[in-house]
Amino acid sequence: MKKFFSAAKNKFINLSITRRILTVIFAVLVFMTFWSFIRMLVFAYWYAPFPPKNHGQNMNATDVINNIQPWMSFDYLNQTFNLPPDYLRETLHITDGRYPRLGIGGYAKHIKIDKQHFFKTIEEAIRNYQNKSQ
Repeated sequence: MKKFFSAAKNKFINLSITRRILTVIFAVLVFMTFWSFIRMLVFAYWYAPFPPKNHGQNMNATDVINNIQPWMSFDYLNQTFNLPPDYLRETLHITDGRYPRLGIGGYAKHIKIDKQHFFKTIEEAIRNYQNKSQ
């Protein structure tokens, strides 16, 4: 084994300076490629968006109170609570062009309204829709 590495070392030393530089650059690029691939796998495993636990099911009014949070988007609420795509836009009179990909916490801050009051308004709108659809 020692003979193998010494032979490889001698071959590397005998290369011209240009080939040495290219060999080192190639080795660094291969290492960076594998490192990026490993980081991508770790990121995909730990940070991948998972569907909400009740995705695709109608939630009752009690669940609404416990689940509305500032990071949620209007699209997320529409899908989670099985609302029509424009229901919250029409009910809450939202004119922002980023709807439904707009976070509810950020929107409340943008229109300068108390977040808790805005969340309660959203909860009421969802309750009203659920009561109508029953």
